[in-house]
Amino acid sequence: MFDKERSGSGTREWSEFSFNIGRGCSNGCLYCYARADALRFGLFKSPAEWLSETLTKNARLSSYPKKNGVIMFPTTHDITPFYLPDFIRVAHSLLGKGNRLLITSKCSTVAMRLMVAAFLQYKELVLFRVTIGSLDEGDCAFWEPGAPPPAERVKALRIAREAGFETSVAIEPMLAGWHETIQVIREVYPLVSETIWVGKMNRTRSRVNASLPDVAAEIAGIEVLQCDGQIIRLVADVERFGMYKVRWKESIRQVIRLKAEG
Repeated sequence: MFDKERSGSGTREWSEFSFNIGRGCSNGCLYCYARADALRFGLFKSPAEWLSETLTKNARLSSYPKKNGVIMFPTTHDITPFYLPDFIRVAHSLLGKGNRLLITSKCSTVAMRLMVAAFLQYKELVLFRVTIGSLDEGDCAFWEPGAPPPAERVKALRIAREAGFETSVAIEPMLAGWHETIQVIREVYPLVSETIWVGKMNRTRSRVNASLPDVAAEIAGIEVLQCDGQIIRLVADVERFGMYKVRWKESIRQVIRLKAEG
């Protein structure tokens, strides 16, 4: 059910349903699509307001339905210290109804240990997908200033796998180029039981505030590192090394299609 070919884009490449319990995220990721959408629709007045996390009515429901398909939870916020207690409570209720949960997070070791203990009886219904866009602490600190460092996320992935849970990694968005992405794949490969998803940083110029010179320079650098030629090089290396667990997100599949069309 988790590694299933789906026709949608974005989160719909991974699941049939999305679920969240709050608005805002203290990770403060510069490329965040949810923050960009919230600002576009007038839910927040400034990017800084997004850092202030609040619970929505989904966190206070008395019961949760059974869905026919995979639920990705969360999608628009991470499992930060603020959300963690309510996330565990709500996820436990969803699992109790027999729902399959795709839990995607830039996860801390503290959060993973608590989730593993809470969901142990439902582990056949859970897939943990840890987001690791780069192993370089500087890359992650710039693009994801409030999130755990990459080394801690790798440790969280190990905790889930050693506890017997199915595991996956999202290298989306890539925070660097093909060489750094291959390094991430090699690092996490032994800890992944299911899939490693790789995708470019999408719509960077419309989602990231490029008014500051250092941010504008980073955006330009990402565009060079993730140009079509570099993506094709990444795809070729994954094929050459036989990394069969790797799956490409739509942003990369589009590049592959364009090359095939000549």
